Amino acid sequence: MFVRAKDVGLTGTESPTDIDADRALGGRLERIRTAAAALMGIPGSAAVPKIVLVAPPAPFTALDRARYDATQVDLIARVVSMGACHRAVA
Repeated sequence: MFVRAKDVGLTGTESPTDIDADRALGGRLERIRTAAAALMGIPGSAAVPKIVLVAPPAPFTALDRARYDATQVDLIARVVSMGACHRAVA
């Protein structure tokens, strides 16, 4: 499921480490995820649906420390599954 980063107080450029460290955010995302699962008729599973935080293009630094300008990307995404932010998008 897609969630606009700005709707949960994020820019979208936060690192996976920063997202994982924010316990209040984690709780909010879990509440959103479980409510969405109920609306979709998905039985109680910690694995689905996954959350994809999306944001418009913006300058950011990747995990390998490479820097990207907003003109080099079409969107920014962070995938959260089972309470942890993935280091790659699958």
